Amino acid sequence: MQTKRLGVVFKQPEFEILKEKAKEERKSVAELIRTAVEERYLLSSKRERMKALNRLFSPDREIHFPPWGELKKELDEEVNREVETH
Repeated sequence: MQTKRLGVVFKQPEFEILKEKAKEERKSVAELIRTAVEERYLLSSKRERMKALNRLFSPDREIHFPPWGELKKELDEEVNREVETH
């Protein structure tokens, strides 16, 4: 995976807090920031997609299909239309 470098400027007091947090977590400041960005912006969108998928495939979701005879007739008609147009 290709990576990109980014320069970020912090005020000295903010940087000192980040340095202390990084030390507590035994990480570099860069790693601390990457983790925070991932958790805040990247994983949240993944979580939202997973929630949507869970709702979509939930056993509680009611899905109503027409009776098989009607469905088969519609499919046959669609196939016949495709054959006639080609």
